[in-house]
Amino acid sequence: MQETNSKPSRALDFFLQVKSGGIQFLKGLVSSTPPTFETDWLDFKGGAKLTDDNTKRIWSKALSGFANTEGGVLVWGIDARKDATTGIDCAAALSLVNTPAAFVSRLKELQSQSNDPPVAGVDYWHADDDGTKNAGFVVCLVPESKFKPHRAELADRNYYIRAGDSFHIPSVSLLKNLFFPEYHSHLWPELKTSFDTGTVQVEGFLHNSGIATAKNVVVFVVHNAQTPWKLDPATNNWHVIDTLHPEHLRGTGLTSPFLPIHPGTTSACFRLSRPIQPQPCVLNPIEFEIFMYCENNLPLVSKVSFTKNELADKITKQGMSEIMEIERRGF
Repeated sequence: MQETNSKPSRALDFFLQVKSGGIQFLKGLVSSTPPTFETDWLDFKGGAKLTDDNTKRIWSKALSGFANTEGGVLVWGIDARKDATTGIDCAAALSLVNTPAAFVSRLKELQSQSNDPPVAGVDYWHADDDGTKNAGFVVCLVPESKFKPHRAELADRNYYIRAGDSFHIPSVSLLKNLFFPEYHSHLWPELKTSFDTGTVQVEGFLHNSGIATAKNVVVFVVHNAQTPWKLDPATNNWHVIDTLHPEHLRGTGLTSPFLPIHPGTTSACFRLSRPIQPQPCVLNPIEFEIFMYCENNLPLVSKVSFTKNELADKITKQGMSEIMEIERRGF
């Protein structure tokens, strides 16, 4: 692993301290004041009673749990026990690993088969204790994965996360979020009125206040006026399309498949126009209903209304978007 290119993390900082301080640093963690607690990113495992079977299970679970969260460090060679005051596991006693170099080789061998998909980028450090023949410490840095979630193939084929001082099986809702992170755009309209050579115009803009880019945007505009309004694209990026829903019989649709609306940005979308009537009271009130669709997102609808005086005053109004109720029809 290239440490200089790694994502900054508390686990990486601790791992670098281990490599710098060596055996003495690790021994100083045992029964320290204050205690060295296990955390979201730090776990201790004793090595004296390890068998190959429980090594497989521990390693598979740790790889899954750390890779599925923020990453972490697993220290083999230290026993953890509950702190009497806090009830949290902390480094309590040395329990060294036999033949650390051979143990690292075994962990590397197991790494490729412990998880689905395999966890990559794990870094290892080991050292023999000078006072003990063929025994010492093994320290593993597991990075947060870009390919989560990882299933622990050798620990009941469950998915794990790291929380506090333990590895846990996540809830269904959290597991769904690991599989399908919910990053949504949120579109909402802004309408601006104006007059030009005997014509009243309403310019429509789309804002994206979500955290994802809106792609393949489709917009329908419906109004309640008896006299039709002409709808034109605001720019060459938008194109008129046929109506797709029976609810939109009096509306006109626009699409912009090649113009993504990024978070925090605004796109000029449409321009509505109609001649100024001799008796403008027929324009009072006018309600525009804007239906907004985009790729992998919830359909939204927003209503914006103008009175006769508001149209004459050339004002700007913003609409509040709500999730559209879709009638599900059987086939």
